[in-house]
Amino acid sequence: MQAVKFIVFSGLGWLCDFAIFSLLVSTADVSAGLANFISATIAAMAVFIASKLFIFVSRESLGRSTFYYLIYTEANILVWALIIHFITYQLVSLSAFNYSTSALFAKLIVTPFSLLCNFVASRWLSNRRWA
Repeated sequence: MQAVKFIVFSGLGWLCDFAIFSLLVSTADVSAGLANFISATIAAMAVFIASKLFIFVSRESLGRSTFYYLIYTEANILVWALIIHFITYQLVSLSAFNYSTSALFAKLIVTPFSLLCNFVASRWLSNRRWA
């Protein structure tokens, strides 16, 4: 049941992530990698906090686990941002799509993998007892 709830929360977070990403790439001319870093950070932290409060119901405070999740998230998002940047430029170099469309496709390609990583990390950090 936790996985289903997490998928729902993550889906809502991803919609926000994708909307912010799309706006940054399409209207603000932000690079795909930087746009992903910004949008994914906002969404991942919101999903983690909501998951900790409503899904993984932990007695621990948000403080320490949120700090560790933030460290994990920024490292994880940086990796995905670099991958999105790479895929975007590969699609552009193939003349398959323009930059904005290529960035959106790149984001769609990496999403299932990043969601899986976030579920595993959120569950582990939420259920861990901090000394």
